[in-house]
Amino acid sequence: MARSEDKSKSGSLSSSESNPAWLRYEQALKATGYFRDYMDGSKPYQQLMLKAKVFFDGNLNTTQHNGESHTDLIVRDLRNLIQTTTFNLEELKQESSSLSSDDGYSYFPDRINF
Repeated sequence: MARSEDKSKSGSLSSSESNPAWLRYEQALKATGYFRDYMDGSKPYQQLMLKAKVFFDGNLNTTQHNGESHTDLIVRDLRNLIQTTTFNLEELKQESSSLSSDDGYSYFPDRINF
């Protein structure tokens, strides 16, 4: 596969050579031996690069979310979940009264050795 073809295939991913976060991530991958000893541009190297870009875009790239950080996205999702979750407190209290009593912690050993 030609190198220009590979760039066009992975070009749809938002990790690009102009993204400073991606460049730092790519350098860290190289420094830690992620690409093993494969030559830049070889098929195995490009396969690992594509996996790295997919992971980066799915987990680490904050620029694809309108500038929101990963933490901001989690907080937003949690707020949405809290606002849309409904429950009846009185019903939950009634259900809890019919639960069996606590069986204690007798099944835990007195001491845990590691």
